[in-house]
Amino acid sequence: MGLYIKEVRDMEHTRNKEIIEDLYDLYADDIFRFIYVRTKNRDKAKDMTQDTFARIWKSYLQKGEVPEQPRALLYTIARNLIINSYAREKVHDSLDFLFEEGIDLADTHSDMEDSMNQDQVKRVLESLPEKERSYLVMRYLDGLSIKEIAAVSEVTENVVSVTIYRAQKKLQAAAKEETN
Repeated sequence: MGLYIKEVRDMEHTRNKEIIEDLYDLYADDIFRFIYVRTKNRDKAKDMTQDTFARIWKSYLQKGEVPEQPRALLYTIARNLIINSYAREKVHDSLDFLFEEGIDLADTHSDMEDSMNQDQVKRVLESLPEKERSYLVMRYLDGLSIKEIAAVSEVTENVVSVTIYRAQKKLQAAAKEETN
């Protein structure tokens, strides 16, 4: 009987190991970019990416649990690691970094791209409140769904949708002003 239990545990461990490897293969690059854009530090982003996957392993997979929304959970863990890092180091994020790294948020808004240059887009985005800007970045730069943003931000999907809609309207109005 004891041998059977050991074999079952070994099979579960192997299955959980395959799950974490699959999650890593699917999401590691996205999580790394999410962290790197916000921390501006490649080594820190690598470490935090590893910590993100280690935490999902320890909190779920090692216990035999599989999270329902692993992508959203990974982003939540990564976001919390970043927040903790900011609290310790008091580092503030800037949109300047996005453009320095060649990340063009205008790619997600072709009408803005056609009528505005990067400096204008940056000014318009910086004029938005932090929450609106953050949701737009998660939606269009990080490629998260409304549902995933809601899970990461711990708000309802409706709140996210309305906030993004209002931010887009503000962007459109500001873009119109910038080009006139």
